[in-house]
Amino acid sequence: MIGQIKFKSGSSGLYELDEWEAVNGLITQAQNTANAAVESAKNANTAVGNLNDYVDGAFADGIITEAEAKAIEKYINTVNNTKAAVEAAYNKLYTNAYLTGTAKTGLLNAKVTLMGSIENLISAINSAIADGKTTVTEKNNVDSKYATFNSAYADFNTAVEAANKAIQDTLNTANAAVESAKNAIAQDLGYANFADLAEKAAANETIIVGGKINTTLINAELIVTAALLAKLVKVTELIAENLTVTGNSKIAGFSVSGNGLTNTPFNNDAYVIFSNDAHKCFAGIGGNVLPTSSGLRAVARFENEDTSDWWGLGRNVAMLLSAKNGTYNHAFLGDGNGTLNGWIEGYKYSKFTLSSANTIYNGYSNLKDNNRWVIYSRVDNSGITLPKLSEVRDALGIGTSTKFCVEFTVISDLDSKGFDIYGRNSKKSSDGTYPWNTSEYPNLVHWDNDHWDSVAMGAGDSLTVLLIYDSSKGGSKGGYPLTYTARIINRQN
Repeated sequence: MIGQIKFKSGSSGLYELDEWEAVNGLITQAQNTANAAVESAKNANTAVGNLNDYVDGAFADGIITEAEAKAIEKYINTVNNTKAAVEAAYNKLYTNAYLTGTAKTGLLNAKVTLMGSIENLISAINSAIADGKTTVTEKNNVDSKYATFNSAYADFNTAVEAANKAIQDTLNTANAAVESAKNAIAQDLGYANFADLAEKAAANETIIVGGKINTTLINAELIVTAALLAKLVKVTELIAENLTVTGNSKIAGFSVSGNGLTNTPFNNDAYVIFSNDAHKCFAGIGGNVLPTSSGLRAVARFENEDTSDWWGLGRNVAMLLSAKNGTYNHAFLGDGNGTLNGWIEGYKYSKFTLSSANTIYNGYSNLKDNNRWVIYSRVDNSGITLPKLSEVRDALGIGTSTKFCVEFTVISDLDSKGFDIYGRNSKKSSDGTYPWNTSEYPNLVHWDNDHWDSVAMGAGDSLTVLLIYDSSKGGSKGGYPLTYTARIINRQN
């Protein structure tokens, strides 16, 4: 053992460690943060009230003078300043590590509503005074927006109180755990409880039994040992060359167990964030990872907005997906809409060659590979079928009860021989059967509300259809049902 070992008389030692004071400090800090949020909201309420009082008087005669307009502008600036202060105080409270779950969500929603009500009120006032005159309708609109603000202000205060209580409850639980740990440590040292340890320490009692030191405090600059066995070790900083966790552990809001890193309970917010601010990179993943000002929630957020071309590629990529080597490959799957401020396109080139005359090819130009096909025919009197119903379902990864509407395009290659594209039909094959008259093939329907067996294609022609499946669709065209159809939406010939 290297360094000094001090047995300090008259003290248990544990009260002097920073960790025991940390929880009490966090409780006080959380209360101060909540108080700041309430105070900033109170200032905003006063500023909005002053604005509304002035506007109420200015609207009385229905005329807004230049002086009144300038005064209103100053009041609005004051409101915006207090609004910014609310945002700052809110952010400090919202990002408290001990605020999770319903209370955190409620605080976010209340803040978004409050900010929106202030913006709506200011917008209504600006709209009302824009032409230098005000109407009864405009005044009523402003009054309505002010009433909405008052309600939002009250809800925000309630949400702040709930958030503060949630934090205090969590920290009080932690404080109780600290007290329990203190008693456990004291008992491991041979005392009845921590109070017994403190009493013995006050009497300057230090025990050495069988070569073991049993004392209340070891205060050393450095302790070097081959092994350390302890029930509880609390440190302010831990540096380890190798760390192995064999049981259940906690890292922030995550539990480490077995092969998993899990946020429990599952309704808590959790974050795994990677950032490189110097080059505007961001990852996200889990919980609420969108900016609080957006009022939205999301799992996963990827950004790459570097403006310096740090990597020398001249290209920024936020996310790269890959799925290959399977019978069916999906780079991404999901439900819901896709919204993009930009363009999205697939560039895969798919081509098939018809090499045999008097042959109808089926299953070659299908959705498993692409929804746009270039067909080249070396011979006359050949053709292809539109995708089968089962092929579409397999390509989309959907079940037999799911409705769908998918675009499919065929382009006849330059200098191709003529060929036909077939939907469901009663054409007889060479063996005397009718293989294309089944529900697997779509009823090909044109713009005049009727059925075609096929569409003739010459060199350079193109055909785009919507493949639509709707099990509830009744009726027929050409004697064929309309549950699975190919609706022609564009034909160039």
